Amino acid sequence: MFPSTRGAVAHASFQRGKHTRHGWSQFSVHTFNTTDDLTQLRAAGFLEGYFTAREIQTHYNNVVSTFNTSQAQRDWLLEQHAWSRSQATERGPSSPAWRAVGLTLAQLEGMVLGYAARRRTEGDALRDLGLVAFLETSSVGDLGDIRRAIAVRQSLKTATAQGDLLAPWAGMGPQEVVRELTQGGRCSALVSVTPDLSDLLLGHSAWFTYGGMVRVYKHYRCALSDPDLPGTALSFSSYPGELSSDDDFYLTNTGLAVLQTTNRVLNESLFHDVHPHSLPSWQRERWMVADLGRFAPGADLTPGLLTIVEQIPGRVAVWDGTPHLERGYWPSYNIPADPGAQAVNGPTATPALPPFDWGRVNASLAHATPHEGQPRRFEYEFAWMTPDAARWER
Repeated sequence: MFPSTRGAVAHASFQRGKHTRHGWSQFSVHTFNTTDDLTQLRAAGFLEGYFTAREIQTHYNNVVSTFNTSQAQRDWLLEQHAWSRSQATERGPSSPAWRAVGLTLAQLEGMVLGYAARRRTEGDALRDLGLVAFLETSSVGDLGDIRRAIAVRQSLKTATAQGDLLAPWAGMGPQEVVRELTQGGRCSALVSVTPDLSDLLLGHSAWFTYGGMVRVYKHYRCALSDPDLPGTALSFSSYPGELSSDDDFYLTNTGLAVLQTTNRVLNESLFHDVHPHSLPSWQRERWMVADLGRFAPGADLTPGLLTIVEQIPGRVAVWDGTPHLERGYWPSYNIPADPGAQAVNGPTATPALPPFDWGRVNASLAHATPHEGQPRRFEYEFAWMTPDAARWER
């Protein structure tokens, strides 16, 4: 932490995980309105890149490098970065969304510069990681889909030498496909209310690779001047070198709690809509947004308390998920609830398979309560909630 912030653009603090009780590193950055918004975010990124450089290198070695990113993927990422920068410059003056993208890119580029500055002080103790490496790191959730999109576009789906580019069920029998569907994905989320409506509960679990256990909990607080961007402070779980949560789990100063799980793309034809002239998941992303300002303990649930946003290539669906909370909870397990997304993306889009049913995976689930919008997930009971009934009802 800087001893004085007078005249500073930003200040930050960092505590390594080995010095915390829970094992998570803690990073906090605060910018000041001494300069414009872009400079603030670039400075915030610089400080994060400098302070967390060792952790960034470790995360890159443990996780990102295992993806064995091809040159075609790197070219894709660079083209996407150049396109998004040009769009932010061209459209930002009239679009708050593109101004937000521009600020995000400034923060990323600042992080690259901060890491490079730290490397100049430590020399060979830190490996040389440039812009492409940081694009890989922030896009770690996209790399698999980018690889498959490139394969589809290059018509390599049947090339045996490119087996890793095929759909995940290529060459599998029906039972193997079911196993792939049940074991795939990397996160689960749950939004619920207590039986007496006294509390709103949000939970997220990222069952990621063990190598991804170098974790950082981040706190950003920025003195932005843009009146169209009210979200100036947020806290979230994350990974070194990534500007998004990538779990995802966010708490914001605007009273929003945001969770995400990833919808897997099962229909290869959808990859025709995946190209560099679009935004990757870490710059826009199944979102669950809880507006905490709409929740009053003990009162009826207010419409708009929970908003669901689901995306697959070429389709975005948005609806009010509050009625699900009135029935007990909203679960998210990497499978879309939007009927339109289910129709075009599966999991029944997989060739030569009967309609997907979790009962085929585990016989004990064959007669489980089917969850609305979800294919027979787990044997939970629905709970109907009323303000004056502090008990579960069948």
